[in-house]
Amino acid sequence: TLVETAIACTELGRALTPVPFATNVFAMEAIMRMGDGKQRKALLPGLLAGQHIAAFAALGPDVTEMAGHGRLTGACGPVLHGHVADFFVVPACVDG
Repeated sequence: TLVETAIACTELGRALTPVPFATNVFAMEAIMRMGDGKQRKALLPGLLAGQHIAAFAALGPDVTEMAGHGRLTGACGPVLHGHVADFFVVPACVDG
């Protein structure tokens, strides 16, 4: 819940713990809300077990379609814990 997340953030901040907690929570929330079943099944277990680190890129680039797969193009600003991430969650919209 939001209250539990706030408590965890407070305690991690109090101890100045250098862990990618916030970026993992943001990425997991995006995957749970917007990801399809296949993405949830592939990505969430590793994040929840602490085996993987996800970086959430809050400002996503434009998306174009190629051969049925989305291809991200453009630039994204600084991404919290991007330097240690195993993968990135980038919000994007496809017209049509």
